[in-house]
Amino acid sequence: MVLVLSESDVTRLADMKTMIPAIEEALRHYSEAKTIMPPRVKMDIPGTPGTIRLMLAAVPERQLSGLKALTGTAGKRSTKGVYFVVTLFDTDGSTICIMSANRLTQLRTAAASAVATKYLARKDSRIIGIIGGGVQGLAQIEGLSHVLEIGKILAYDLSAESSRKTAAFAHDELGLNCEVSTSPAELVRRADVLVTATTSNHPVFNGTAVRPGTHINAIGSNMPTRKELDLEILKRSKVVVDSLEQAPMEAGDLVDPISSGEYTIHQIHAEIGEIIIGKKKGRETASEITLFKSVGIAVEDVVAAQQVYELALKAGAGLDVELT
Repeated sequence: MVLVLSESDVTRLADMKTMIPAIEEALRHYSEAKTIMPPRVKMDIPGTPGTIRLMLAAVPERQLSGLKALTGTAGKRSTKGVYFVVTLFDTDGSTICIMSANRLTQLRTAAASAVATKYLARKDSRIIGIIGGGVQGLAQIEGLSHVLEIGKILAYDLSAESSRKTAAFAHDELGLNCEVSTSPAELVRRADVLVTATTSNHPVFNGTAVRPGTHINAIGSNMPTRKELDLEILKRSKVVVDSLEQAPMEAGDLVDPISSGEYTIHQIHAEIGEIIIGKKKGRETASEITLFKSVGIAVEDVVAAQQVYELALKAGAGLDVELT
């Protein structure tokens, strides 16, 4: 039998509080070389702007393996569609679970930023700036609320309606004070922690405007064609990634400056997992700028999915389907 979990099942079972330590463990396993994770496979869908991407990972220590399929195009996905699906496999390779992973992806991405913020941000950070008011931007606020005492959220999106929705979410769902910013520049000047969660293909703020002591979570650029950061902020920051193998190949933020020779992979300080396990240092002074550049890695998805699968078994959730 294969357990099938719908989007509503996953949403009901998963939560940010338990997802953050699960993702921290996944990142630790990855940087300890206790995972198997090939580069993601990408295929363009002929005649459309959409793609199919496959992300695979195994964690032998957890007797865990699985894959995530991502389809469609960011910013053009229907709110009623399922574009993210995770499949988990038993130790003999048989399929044990198939789950919708829209919410799962949202949670694990924000949880990774929360982990990075825990290790890299100043402990007295209170003002959070969010550039990008989509589902990922909202989840980033949710994740950061578990690792910081947030005093105020500053929100900016090209769409005024999205900015208002971000403010409403922060206030109504999380009880946080949120102010809509008039421009990225105004937001960047005030933020202690800055998050970029856009689909932009050009820098969304001026790196010279970032204050000393700021921590940045840059999550939007997970394809070579996307870019949220300029060269100036890379050079000013202690740059940390989720994967030294994948981020320089997949994030336009890094691909472009590395290919032009203006920045090198050796200037990247560490993987966040290396900081978690104590191999590399995180924030060392109150004045340094830290930057977490994530592309999202498959080990996060399969560990997050395993957590939801185990919760589903305990709760008797989902639908058992005979596929043979």
